[in-house]
Amino acid sequence: MKNKKNRFARIGVATKGILYLLIGVLTAMSAFKLGGRIAGSRNVIEFISEQLFGKILLILICVGLSGYVFWRLVQIFGNSEDETNKKKKVIKKAAYFISALFYSFLIYIAITILLGALGSNATGGNLIRKVMTSGAGEIVAVLIGLVLAGKGIYEFYHAYKGKFKEEVKASKLPKISKTWLIRAGNTGIISRGVVSCIMAFLFLKTAFTGQFEQIGKKDVFTYIKEEFGLLILGIIALGLALYGGFMIIRSRYGEKLL
Repeated sequence: MKNKKNRFARIGVATKGILYLLIGVLTAMSAFKLGGRIAGSRNVIEFISEQLFGKILLILICVGLSGYVFWRLVQIFGNSEDETNKKKKVIKKAAYFISALFYSFLIYIAITILLGALGSNATGGNLIRKVMTSGAGEIVAVLIGLVLAGKGIYEFYHAYKGKFKEEVKASKLPKISKTWLIRAGNTGIISRGVVSCIMAFLFLKTAFTGQFEQIGKKDVFTYIKEEFGLLILGIIALGLALYGGFMIIRSRYGEKLL
């Protein structure tokens, strides 16, 4: 039973990697004028649905992301981690919960596209728009901004001193592959940190200006493009693509997830 659970979790990690790989590649191609499009998680879901056998691919994505949500829930309610610092443990579990919530929302988006319940531009947006334009919108935006800022700072710390390095070193990969995988992981995690911090800034800006709007990775990429140029956008996008590749390889060669 445990092997089946572990396999399901690995599928989830690989699916997350595939989504990040597509986000990075499509956005980098757009930045370097090679086609593609500036894309966030939702845009990638839509992109997949437009491909040949798109509905079948979306079903596979839903199954895969369910594996990732399952993994996060096990990390929340299980005792798989040897964590003695109770405060740190609570923070980690809170982060796992937010991650599970986000990827559950992506599953919802994929399902609504499959069922044709919402247009591609409206998918999942109505609920967020109602919350952001409600009386509590300013408070919600500030809270989201602070959480994202904390996440971004943690990503930088994780890149500097992350357990993933130990996991890579303990794998059965050749030494040169381990070296490059750690570099890819570092680059990808730093890119994620940059995206989280910019998204935090946009949410806080939204809160203090009173102009509430839906914000996602695509909005972050657009901001980077306008403020820092296409080259910086391309570099960050390639970093996210590397993170996607890192997650895919981790799902295959990493230590047991459960």
